[in-house]
Amino acid sequence: MTSGIRLTAFIGGILCLVWLLNRALTEQEANPPEQVQMAIKVQPVPVEPVHSEPSVEPEPVHEPESMVEPESVVSEALTADHPVPDQLPSISAAYQNSIGFSQYVTAMQALGGRFFIYDDTRNKLLDAFSPLSGKTHTIQPSNLAGLSPRLRELSYESSVEPVLSRYRDRHSQSRIKWVLLLPVTVEAQINAQLSQAFQSGVLPPGEWVRAEAEYQMLGERLVLKLLQLRGRSGVESVDHTVHL
Repeated sequence: MTSGIRLTAFIGGILCLVWLLNRALTEQEANPPEQVQMAIKVQPVPVEPVHSEPSVEPEPVHEPESMVEPESVVSEALTADHPVPDQLPSISAAYQNSIGFSQYVTAMQALGGRFFIYDDTRNKLLDAFSPLSGKTHTIQPSNLAGLSPRLRELSYESSVEPVLSRYRDRHSQSRIKWVLLLPVTVEAQINAQLSQAFQSGVLPPGEWVRAEAEYQMLGERLVLKLLQLRGRSGVESVDHTVHL
């Protein structure tokens, strides 16, 4: 009797489990689980925006004074402080009837002036020249250091003519002359004194092209005596001394 009860209970339990399992499967089919969709989100990597820099004008480079050529410094100083030489009348100065050839050459060399043989056709200095000895020399850079490029053509001189004749034979197609170059500082001194004389009224105003002058000795010092001014305004006698 007891065994029958236990068997009945066992079978009942199995039937209960089968019923519960069947119920669960039925609910699963009626309500299937939600499907989870996997989404891949592409997020761009943040990039710093590129801003074009506004164009900036380069600042001018100011060179130190030591980098400027000495010739340029002198030229700028003359232009800034004194009239340009071409604005002043050219000077035609004689020495033959006052101090003479030898004293003229000696005085000019004492001022730092240098004499040269010059080819006027080709605008070229040919050789350095010592008028008192008649000797010529190859031009060295040191011969031109500190000299103004303004040529002073010299007229006929009997003691110089034999040297010029040799160069004329050698350069038959050229006009050969002898010329003087003065230091830049001496040229500036002459221009400054002339400018001051015109500005102060010592020399008369006018469109003067040439000044007639004569070299003289004032004690032991060489001076340039202005005698006449010539130009569109006519001819006017003057009496003004330029110290060298």
